[in-house]
Amino acid sequence: MGEDGGRKRGGGSDAKGRLAGLRRLMKGAGLDGLMVTCMENVRYLTGFTGSAGSVVVAPRRAYFLTDGRYTTQAREQVNGYTVRQYKAPLKDVAELVSSLSITRLGIEAEHISQASYRAFRGAVKVHTVRSTGGLVEELRMVKDGGEIDALRGAAGLVEKSLEDVMGSIRPGTTEWEVAVELEHRFKLSGSEKNSFDFIVASGKRGALPHGIATDKKVRKGEMVTIDCGGRWKGYYSDCTRTCVVGKPTGRQREIYQIVLEAQQKAIEAVRPGVKVEDVDAAAREHISAQAYGKYYTHSTGHGVGLSVHEEPRVAQGNTHRLMQGMVITVEPGIYIPDWGGVRIEDMVLVARQGAEVLTEGVTKDFLIV
Repeated sequence: MGEDGGRKRGGGSDAKGRLAGLRRLMKGAGLDGLMVTCMENVRYLTGFTGSAGSVVVAPRRAYFLTDGRYTTQAREQVNGYTVRQYKAPLKDVAELVSSLSITRLGIEAEHISQASYRAFRGAVKVHTVRSTGGLVEELRMVKDGGEIDALRGAAGLVEKSLEDVMGSIRPGTTEWEVAVELEHRFKLSGSEKNSFDFIVASGKRGALPHGIATDKKVRKGEMVTIDCGGRWKGYYSDCTRTCVVGKPTGRQREIYQIVLEAQQKAIEAVRPGVKVEDVDAAAREHISAQAYGKYYTHSTGHGVGLSVHEEPRVAQGNTHRLMQGMVITVEPGIYIPDWGGVRIEDMVLVARQGAEVLTEGVTKDFLIV
């Protein structure tokens, strides 16, 4: 079977409300039809948890199409859409679109190959086919109550796993062993899948922001950065902590404290109406003021939901304003070549009064193991 094997773990999407919101965005974009092929967007709109399907939205009708493996599952999970089975996806979707009197169709160009686009364009009878990225993703930025509950559950997976695994690291333990133990804990806690290949970077490898685990052995006195997450009811978590094996040096303590303070300043900046770039600036300016700005080499965070990395990107130049219900990561770091690095990351809900840290159950004390 495909992903989720027919289990009803979609989280109960508000199909009617989301469809209405999408149609408003379509109208603003000058479209009277939209084909959705990104599976995260399909799941968001319909509640369907399988791995194959497309959505076609017209002004008054909406359709969900999938293959024979999933038609029974679709009829159980999908409400507000006419469910159809296809045999040749592109051809059958093109025939449906052609029958709906759509004149200006949008497609998710970044989720369809060039060859598939050419084949679809040759088969569909529509006056205009336009590339329209980000329509469903715009809706996905603000989470409803069910989504926030699922994200709390995903954050709980980290809380049940990460701190205990960090505490078990000893000199001679390999990064691989840490990652495997962490994956085991996540599975036992109910994680549907890992958010990504877990990052376990020790010693000088800590200077690699995406240093996935290797067979390197952790040595006494080294810091270890662990970045991990799991999926719960379709929604992802993402959390990073840095610990030290043995007694830390003065510089290790200093840099850890700088990163922690930077993160705290960024989290304090999170509230509805604030420009996303201002959250980034709060962390970046503090690190720069301590003369480590050139070692802060990535953005401060990103949205998290049905994808582990989604909008909004918490970065310089992003003038989008935070809205209540958004969930972002806040993850400043300092990475010094031939020395190592520190990153601290939490999932943060934009609440009415400010920031609520969803991963607060994992200690941010400089853990010495």
